Amino acid sequence: MRARKVWKLYQSLSSKERNHFSRWLNLEVGKRQRPMMNLFQQLEKEGTSRDLDQDSTSGKKSPIELRIWEALYPDKPFNDMQFRRLCEQLVKWLEEYLAIQAFRKDQDTKDLFLLKKMSTGPLQPFFLTTLHKIKNRLDRQPTRDRHYFRKQFQLEGEHQQYLRWYTHDLPENPYQHLQYSLDQWWILEKLRMGIMNLTLPARQKPEEFPLAPIIESLEETKMAEANPLIKMYLAIHYLYAGKPIDVEEIISLIKYNSQLLSKDNLMTAYQVVLNHLAVRANQTRERFYYQKLHEMYSWAIDRELVFMGEYLPAAYYKNIITLSLLLANTEVPEERTHYLQVGYNYLHHLRHFLPPQDQEDEFYFNLAYYYFAAGDFAKVESSLGGRPFKNLQYAIQGRILGMRARYEMRDFYHLASSIRSLMVYIRKHLPEGNLYRAPFLNMLRFFRRLVESQTADELSKLERAIISSQKVVEKAWLLQKVKERRENNNYSTQMV
Repeated sequence: MRARKVWKLYQSLSSKERNHFSRWLNLEVGKRQRPMMNLFQQLEKEGTSRDLDQDSTSGKKSPIELRIWEALYPDKPFNDMQFRRLCEQLVKWLEEYLAIQAFRKDQDTKDLFLLKKMSTGPLQPFFLTTLHKIKNRLDRQPTRDRHYFRKQFQLEGEHQQYLRWYTHDLPENPYQHLQYSLDQWWILEKLRMGIMNLTLPARQKPEEFPLAPIIESLEETKMAEANPLIKMYLAIHYLYAGKPIDVEEIISLIKYNSQLLSKDNLMTAYQVVLNHLAVRANQTRERFYYQKLHEMYSWAIDRELVFMGEYLPAAYYKNIITLSLLLANTEVPEERTHYLQVGYNYLHHLRHFLPPQDQEDEFYFNLAYYYFAAGDFAKVESSLGGRPFKNLQYAIQGRILGMRARYEMRDFYHLASSIRSLMVYIRKHLPEGNLYRAPFLNMLRFFRRLVESQTADELSKLERAIISSQKVVEKAWLLQKVKERRENNNYSTQMV
C-alpha cells in the first residue's frame, strides 16, 4: 500500500489538512461517491498500521489493502481493478485539493484569475478599480526584480485584453507599457540565469556564453544606467569574466539594491559573489579577501538573509568565526584585539540561532578552536573536556586540536601514544574512500614524525614530505612547527 500514489498524497497532508479535506470532499461529492469517502476514512484508520511496511513485490496484496476492501465491500471478493479505480478517483480529488491550497497561498495567481473573472459579464464595471488596487499594492512593495516586472507584464496584458475586447477604446501607443515590462522582465531573467551559469563547473558550462549578445546590447543602449539591478548583474558578470571591476563596488551594489530584490534573487547574487571571494581568498591568502568575506558574512547574518527558516546554518556560524580568527592573525595589536573580540561575540551570540541538534557540537568545538587561535592553549583541553561529539568529524578534529595544544605547551608526555590511538580510531570509524580519512591520517603521521624527529636531516625530510603531500589537514601549522624547530636548533622533543 505504501507504494501507491494515493497513500503518498494522503501522507503529505497534515492532521489539520486531513480533517479539512474530509469535510471539503463530503461537500463536493456527497453521497454520489460514498465508496471513495469510505476509502479516505479507512486510510485514516489504517494510517498507523505496521502492515504498511510489509508490502512486497511478490504480487500479493498487503493486509491493509485487504482490510480496506473488506470494510468497503464486506460481501464481495477482492477486485484489484475496482480497487485501483477507486484509488485513482481519490487521487484526483487529493490533487485538486492540493492545487487549491497552493492557489490560496499564491497572491499573484489569485490576482490574475480575479481580473479574468472581472473582465467578463456583470463584473466588468469593477475591472479597472480592481486592476488599480492590485497595481497600487504591487508598487508599494520595495522589490523591483524579475518577479515585479513579470507581474507588471501580466497585469498589463489583462488590461490590454480588456480594452481590446470589451471597450474597443485603445489609447495611443497601447503596448508601450506592455513592451517595457516584458523587456525588463526578460533581461533580468536572462542576466540572473547567466550569472548562475557562470558558477557551474567547467564540464557543464556551454561552449559559447549565452549572455554575450545581451551584454553588448545593454552596453550600447546604456540601459544599465537606468536600472540599478541590471547594473549589478553586469558588474557580477564582469567580475567572473575577468574584466577590471572593483569588488567593493559590487558589494556596495548588492547592499544598495537589497531592498529591490526578493530574498531568493538577493541570495543568488550574494552567493555568486561570496563564492568568487572564497575562491580568491583560498588562492591568494590575501587579507583583503578575508576582510571582504567577513564583511559579506556579517551583513548577510545581520539581515538574516542566510537563515533557513528561524535557524542559522552551522556552516555560516563556523565560517564567520573562522574568518574573524584569520583576521586576528596579525602583528597589529589593535586589529588582533578587535577581531578576537568580534569572533568571541559571534561565538556566543549566534549560538542560540543554530538548529537545536547542532548547538552543543558547534559551540564547544568552535570555542576550543577560538582559544587555540587566541593562544590560550590551556583552555583548549578544558573546552573539549573529553566531550562526546555527535559529529564524527568534530570528534576527530577535536582530539587533533587537543594534541596540537599540548604540543604548543610542550606537554609531550604520552603524545605519541595519543596519536597512534587516534589513527586506530579513524581507521575504525572512517571507511576506505571517505573524503577525510586520508587527510586526517596523513596529518597524524606527519605530526608523529614531527615530535619524534631527533636530527636536522629528519626535519628536512619531513618538510619535503609535507610540502609534496596533496591530502593533509593543518598543513600550514605542520610546516610552521618544522620551521620553528629548525630555526631554534631544537631537534628533539624528548618524547615519552
